[in-house]
Amino acid sequence: MSEEEKVKNKTSKNEEEKKNLETVDFSDRKDRIQSAHSKQAILELGLDENKLYKLDKEKYLLKHPELKNASPDVQDKRYEHYNKRREEQIELAKQKRNELIEKENEEVKYIEEENKENEVKKNDNIEIKEEEQSEAAKKELEKLEMMKKQQLGEIINIIGYAYKMKEFRKKNEIKIKLQNEKEQKLKEEKEKQKKEKEELQKKKEEEKKEKAKKEAKELEKKFKEREEKEKERRISRYLKKEKNRRRNEKKNGRKYKRRNEKKKKKTKRIRRKR
Repeated sequence: MSEEEKVKNKTSKNEEEKKNLETVDFSDRKDRIQSAHSKQAILELGLDENKLYKLDKEKYLLKHPELKNASPDVQDKRYEHYNKRREEQIELAKQKRNELIEKENEEVKYIEEENKENEVKKNDNIEIKEEEQSEAAKKELEKLEMMKKQQLGEIINIIGYAYKMKEFRKKNEIKIKLQNEKEQKLKEEKEKQKKEKEELQKKKEEEKKEKAKKEAKELEKKFKEREEKEKERRISRYLKKEKNRRRNEKKNGRKYKRRNEKKKKKTKRIRRKR
């Protein structure tokens, strides 16, 4: 087994012994990250370790009270976006951790190679010339420059990725804002339509009541008019009856008078004869 493989095995064994980004269960908050490489990766990326652990939907909605009155569709989209963003951050941290391990392995390898060269030189009692020293120094400088360039490239990539993530978040926030505004407008329109409908219904009911009142008044008026007419008819009938009765009484009175007069005359005649 080569020295490089030994170094890699050594670091991988140390990582396996402790909980790292690859082995930790982000759905269990008690399962905490212990690996130094994982913690360093999170720190260098400026991430919050607690935010990498999964929140269930209820807790997420409690942490975001602005979503309380939002529609279920909007709540689901926001929750999906949160999980996607969290997973992306985890992947980014994993990549950074692997980079740190590789970098550390390279440094260990470089140191071991340097120590090996020094040991060989000591054992063989080789006199190092100034040119060789300058070449070795140049190589070291070149290696350092290369490492600096790699690190710079990594930083640029991280910054670029962070910028993309920021833009992506902004776009999503704008979309969510527009969606909320749209839903608010629809809600307002529905409420407006409901109010208009209620007012129209109220107006119709009032019109019906007014119509019913007018009809009742007209019926009452007609009934009164009928009563008046009926009253007048009764009075006229009564007057006619009274008139006829008096006329009949007069006629009957004359007849009775004549009859009495005849009776008186007859009685007088009978008395005279006696």
